[in-house]
Amino acid sequence: MRKNLLDFSVLICGSLSETVLWTNPSPTAAFVDQTITIPDIDNYTYIKLVFRNNTSDASELINILPVDNIKANMVKRSAFLGIMFHISGDTWYYRNVGFTSTSVRISDVAPSGSGGRALIPVQIIGLK
Repeated sequence: MRKNLLDFSVLICGSLSETVLWTNPSPTAAFVDQTITIPDIDNYTYIKLVFRNNTSDASELINILPVDNIKANMVKRSAFLGIMFHISGDTWYYRNVGFTSTSVRISDVAPSGSGGRALIPVQIIGLK
C-alpha cells in the first residue's frame, strides 16, 4: 500500500527527490504533543506528513503541504496550518500541525479520550 501512496505523491509533486527529515522511533506507541526540530524547511518545495491511523492500524494517511504556503501562514499568523483527520465510527480524531522555519509541532490528538493512540505521526519528508 505504501508504494502506491508514494507513487501518488510523486504524481502530485512531479519527479521530486524525497529526504526523510524525521522518523518516529515508536510508531506503535501513543504520541503526545511535541515539537520536532527540522532544520532548513525552506530548502524543500513540499513537506509530506505521513501518519498511521492508530497504534494498532498501520494504514497510512498522507498530507503534502507546499512550503510556500507554510511560510506565508507563518508570517501572517502563528497558527496551525495542517490538520490530520481520521474517522472511526462516529468519532473524528484530529491533530493540528504547526510550522516554524526550523520545526514542526504536532498537537495532542483530539478528542482527548484517545490517549494519544490515534493519528500517529510516522515520518516527515522533504520533497524538492
